[in-house]
Amino acid sequence: MSEPFVLVNLNEHYPERLPSDRRASGDGNDRRPPGPPGENPLESRVTKLETHIEYVRRDLDELRVDIREHRKETRTDFRVLFGALITAALGLAGMMGKGFGWL
Repeated sequence: MSEPFVLVNLNEHYPERLPSDRRASGDGNDRRPPGPPGENPLESRVTKLETHIEYVRRDLDELRVDIREHRKETRTDFRVLFGALITAALGLAGMMGKGFGWL
């Protein structure tokens, strides 16, 4: 019977996934990050994140302004709609009063 699984050395099949420092030493114990010496690989990632956060903050500020304007418009629209509703109700009540001979 054959074995249920096969042990594969991934270093042989996918050498490009390992940093060149670790491939050269061969022991795999070298924990230096990939890239030129003295360069912090997280620095570029943090810079990208900071840029994205700036865009998110800008968009949130724009949304805040839009919501304030919408609230003002909603108040005005509500007042106009409420006034029209009251006028219509009073007009119908007057027509009913005149129709039933109350006025």
